[in-house]
Amino acid sequence: MCDDICLFNKGKALLQGKLSDIQRSSGRNPVILEFEGDGSFIDSLDDVRINNRSTNYAEIRLLNGLDEQVILQKAMQNVNLLRFEFVQPSLNEIFISTVGEDNIKNQLTQTS
Repeated sequence: MCDDICLFNKGKALLQGKLSDIQRSSGRNPVILEFEGDGSFIDSLDDVRINNRSTNYAEIRLLNGLDEQVILQKAMQNVNLLRFEFVQPSLNEIFISTVGEDNIKNQLTQTS
């Protein structure tokens, strides 16, 4: 839809530039899981934010430096894993990570 963006929060420009560059610099943090079986193990995961979830699907944001192997191992122990994929974050995910609760927690940790 657009090539260049500028993200504002409370009147302050936080990110600006080419959307593709901003997505690339944000990493491939969201993990998509598709599986067969009981996905209740997702409820016990620490240091994640569930972006989207349905019966056999979850999009998970890793927080606080969580190693993706932890998620992979727990998924393999609990369900028949059909898909485990890192994806580029959406613009909404980038905004939430920049100004949202994740960022506030990280700022508090860094200033403590």
